[in-house]
Amino acid sequence: MAGNDSYKVFKVYLRPFGYYTSTLPSYTVFGALCWALRYLNGEEKLKEFLDEVKSGSLFLSSLMPVVGEEEYLFRPLLKPKKIKKRSSESDSEFRSFVKKFKKTKFLRRDVVEKVLKGEIKDEAALAEEFRGKENPASAFFNLDSLPHAKIDRLAGSTTLGGEFYFEESYYCRFGGSPEERELKLYFLVATREEELFKNLLLPAVRLLEDWGIGGNRSIGFGSFEFLDYKVDGEFSDHFLPPGQPGRFLTLSPLLPTRALNYSDSYYDAKPFTGAYDSPYLVNEGLASKLWKDKVFTLLEGSVLVRKEGFKTAGKLYSQGGEDPRYHYLLEFPLRIEEEKDV
Repeated sequence: MAGNDSYKVFKVYLRPFGYYTSTLPSYTVFGALCWALRYLNGEEKLKEFLDEVKSGSLFLSSLMPVVGEEEYLFRPLLKPKKIKKRSSESDSEFRSFVKKFKKTKFLRRDVVEKVLKGEIKDEAALAEEFRGKENPASAFFNLDSLPHAKIDRLAGSTTLGGEFYFEESYYCRFGGSPEERELKLYFLVATREEELFKNLLLPAVRLLEDWGIGGNRSIGFGSFEFLDYKVDGEFSDHFLPPGQPGRFLTLSPLLPTRALNYSDSYYDAKPFTGAYDSPYLVNEGLASKLWKDKVFTLLEGSVLVRKEGFKTAGKLYSQGGEDPRYHYLLEFPLRIEEEKDV
C-alpha cells in the first residue's frame, strides 16, 4: 500500500446523552460545526473554512461507536457471494445468522482492517469473520417513538385544536447492561492542516457541548460530552488523498459524481432532504428556509473506486444564490489494498 504522509487522521471521542433526531451522519455534524465556527469567529472566517474544505484540506466522517476500548466502523459492502451454511447449523439457525449479518451496520475495527488490507474480498468471507463473535455495537443507534402534544395557541391546551402525535427519535445503546458498556462515540477528521483542526474545529466541538447536535435541541436532544482526541497513524496511512485513484471504503455519505467507476463499486444509496441547521433562524428571518435541496447519496460502508484524473468522488454541494446552503457530501476514503498496491 502506498503511504500517506500529507494527511493526519484525528479521532474525536464523545459521550452521547439522551435522544437524537438522526444517527449523526457527517453532514449533520458538519452543519453544526459551521454554525459554531461562525458564532466563535465570524462570517469571514467561516467562508475561509469552507474554502479549505472545498480545496480538499479537510474531510469528516460520520459518528461511529466505541465499546469499552474497541472501536467500530461501518460494515463494508463487498462483492456479493453466497454465504454457505455449515453442516452443524439448522436451517433456522442459518437464516437467523444471515439476517443478523445483513442488518449489522457496524463491525469491529480489526475485522474491517482485514478488508482494508485486502485479506477479505467478498461478502461471504466477511460473514465468516463475523460468524459466532460478539458484536454489541451492531445496532448501536436504536429507533424509538416519542409521544408529543401539540398545543393549540389560542386555547392553550390540546383539547380544541391541539394534536397528540409520535415522533421517531434515536438513542444510543450497546448490548449488555449499562455497567458493562460505557457509551462512547467517535468521528474522524482527516486534514493536511493540523492547525485547522486544533484552532478551529476543536473550539467548535467544545461549544457544541452546550448547543447540542441536530434537531430538537431546545428540548434537550443532541447532547454530548467531549472526551478527548488523538492522531491515528494506521487510519492516516490508509487515507486515500484527493487526486489519487483507487478503491476505498467511505465512512461518510457522498454525492455520486463522474469520479466513480460504478461498474466496479458496491454501494447502498438513499435520497434525503437536509434541514437548515441554524440557531440564527429567528433572528435573521430565515424561518421560511428550513430545508435544503433533496439530494441522492451513497451511504457509509460503500466500497467505491475513484477514477484517474479526479480530485474527490464527492462534493461540498451548494444550492447557490444569495444565501448558499451547503450539503457536506464528501467521501471519507480509507484505501483498500489491492494486488498492485502490495
